Amino acid sequence: MKLSKLLFVGILSVLVFGVCSNVDAASTVTDQLPDGAIRSRDVNSLYFTQGEGNYIIRGFSRDNKYLLYDIGFNNPDTFDGLFLIKDKRLDYGVAYILKNAYPTRQLVSGVSGDSTTPELESICNDNANEMVNIFITQNALWYYLGKIDSVYSDNMLFTNDAHRTAACDKYIYNGTTYASIPTASDHKTTTDFSKLLWDTYVVKLVNEAKAVKDPAESTLTFSTDNKWNLEGDHYKSDAIHLNFANGTSDSANIALSLENAPAGTRVYSGNNDITDNLSNVTNTAEGMYITVPTSEVKNGSASFSLNAKATIKYDAAYKYLDKSGYGHQSSSVLVGPESKDISGTLNLTIVPDTASIISKSIYFIGFIILLSGAGLIYANIKPRNQE
Repeated sequence: MKLSKLLFVGILSVLVFGVCSNVDAASTVTDQLPDGAIRSRDVNSLYFTQGEGNYIIRGFSRDNKYLLYDIGFNNPDTFDGLFLIKDKRLDYGVAYILKNAYPTRQLVSGVSGDSTTPELESICNDNANEMVNIFITQNALWYYLGKIDSVYSDNMLFTNDAHRTAACDKYIYNGTTYASIPTASDHKTTTDFSKLLWDTYVVKLVNEAKAVKDPAESTLTFSTDNKWNLEGDHYKSDAIHLNFANGTSDSANIALSLENAPAGTRVYSGNNDITDNLSNVTNTAEGMYITVPTSEVKNGSASFSLNAKATIKYDAAYKYLDKSGYGHQSSSVLVGPESKDISGTLNLTIVPDTASIISKSIYFIGFIILLSGAGLIYANIKPRNQE
């Protein structure tokens, strides 16, 4: 059977000893990506079986700091202490899934379980909700990465070595009871809980991950009409806006600089003169504007540049690959912060608003003519009065 057609149907089960409190703190999204992590094979690992092989689909680092999902569909449970080394950066959709799935976020709540096995009853009751969320997360990762593309009922998840059996016989969700292992006739029907989870949550999460834009591909651009208005002794630009692709402006530290600008050029953000503090600029909805003294604009025009640099921050997913030399390549994934410098340039040319200048000139000339006319009238009237 092709691997791409496989997806286990059994809901993830927790271990015989339950989930320890220190494991609860384990995360797939971290403040700093480690260079490596040692994956343990212990009572907190969860398994998936295919034929005669058993595979860890969710393990933990030996220090219980990281929760390690499988991303290779090839994570044999045979070896303890596998040393996973940080490898290549993965597609941003992987980071999106782990930022929006368990344990960072619970997609499903209110699930309860029932077990006819006395020693598993408390485990099922206490952890059914977690099992379902892990099921969704693991399946979403495999589906997004092209390891599987559907639900298949011949596969099942187990607990630890001591209990190769499902912790829950039944799951209760939204008032409906589902069998942990549906019969062949139930598979891919509405009575199949795993199919319900697949259709409702897995597919939706993966579609969102495929649609999201990678913030690492962000760009920085300017937008302006590049028009200048004469205001007294200076030219004033129209509003200038900084634009960040993929919505990263909130996390960007922006630095501006002027190149070949006329003497006396000033930069404003709103009503604030920021010319002397361009190293840390806030991107506002109102934008910026620039003023240039008219005395520095030769022959009616001037050209110069406004440069911007920014450091954007985002989360990235990295593959962690087994380097232990056991002859296989178990792989997992962790998400952590990453940054990137981007830049943009705006070429500005002062082209005065000639219509406004002509209008003002006509007004000024008319005013002079008016004054001159008043002077002529006065000169003509005075002699007549004296006569």
